[in-house]
Amino acid sequence: MTPRWREFFGEFWVGPYRRLVPQWTWVARRAPDGPLLGYLTGAPGTASFERRRTWQHRLPLLVDLLRGRYPWNPDARRWLRRSLRLDVHPERCFGAAVKRELRARYPAHLHTNLAPEAQGQGAGKRLIEAYASALEAYGAAGIHLFCGPGPVGFYEKAGFRILARAVLPGSGAQVLVLVRALRPSGS
Repeated sequence: MTPRWREFFGEFWVGPYRRLVPQWTWVARRAPDGPLLGYLTGAPGTASFERRRTWQHRLPLLVDLLRGRYPWNPDARRWLRRSLRLDVHPERCFGAAVKRELRARYPAHLHTNLAPEAQGQGAGKRLIEAYASALEAYGAAGIHLFCGPGPVGFYEKAGFRILARAVLPGSGAQVLVLVRALRPSGS
């Protein structure tokens, strides 16, 4: 990934969390000053985060992309097409019943990414456990995430289960919703 491509990738995936909910981000390193091996970021209340992200991050990102701040690459084109609803976003593949269950029972969400050399060494599980513990202390009832079939085994080992599956129109790619119940403090 070129540095300019990485800049859009970072802004798209991590930028809204860095700006809107920085306290909900964890990083993995081999040593305190060592290279970044991975990160986990999320929000305890997806619905409120999504509303804020639309106006405080996606709209400015769209303006920056159209002004040429970021290079046109497959990630930027895909994001633009999904933002303009020319393509279906994977999270929009699920019906109202699934969305209601996520809001009611699994209101928090996460996004995580690990460098290939860090995978399979426990860093991802430690990030998830740190996040889950903080969410329980916060009072969140559960966590959800969307992914393809590839990382499902990893998430199942971290306590998640598959709630629903869908097929992304146009590509035929499978999209899954995984959930994990939590034990909020005081419950």
